[in-house]
Amino acid sequence: MDWNALKNKALDYSVKALDASSKALEKWKEYAEKAKEVSAKVQEKKEEITEKIEQVKEDVSNKKEEVKEKFEEVKENIADKKEEITWESKSFFDKAKEMWSKAMDTTTWVLSKAAPALKIVADYEKIKDDKILAILFLKKDNEESKNLQLTIPLIMKNVWINGVTFRTVDIEDSQEIATKFNIESVPALIVFEKWEEKKKTTNIEEMKKYFKDFLI
Repeated sequence: MDWNALKNKALDYSVKALDASSKALEKWKEYAEKAKEVSAKVQEKKEEITEKIEQVKEDVSNKKEEVKEKFEEVKENIADKKEEITWESKSFFDKAKEMWSKAMDTTTWVLSKAAPALKIVADYEKIKDDKILAILFLKKDNEESKNLQLTIPLIMKNVWINGVTFRTVDIEDSQEIATKFNIESVPALIVFEKWEEKKKTTNIEEMKKYFKDFLI
């Protein structure tokens, strides 16, 4: 056996093994560097994502405050509008009330000028033989009476066309006439034709229907 040859072969194998180990070590270092680089990039991405998450949280928080602020602003605007509408409504009703009061004053004045009121039975006796006589019984503090009074000026403008004598009676001022015709509630309407009683009613709708002919 040639020991030198064996020795040389063993030495050759050792050199090759050492060379392979050296190459493996280089590869490991290369992979380690790449792994380190990848880890750094992962950490960088992680920090970037964390930063974005914090930014989103901050934006959400800011939006929350902004929405809350807007909500409070809307509530305040609604409160202001409600107050404005309430004031306008009150103003409207106050004006309507004032206009209604003026209309009533005007109606009262027109009545005193254009719709003679019967005060005593003697006033009635003077006109009882008229072709058609309509007597409307009212009361100052009665709401339905006030509403009917608003139509009287229009009735008086057209009453002559229908050949009707029209009179009013305030039962508080003319208790004698109210008693004569047994008037227990107001408003009340009595219509005579040629001295005969043709209609007697306290129904508001019937009165309006009767007066409708005078308002056309």
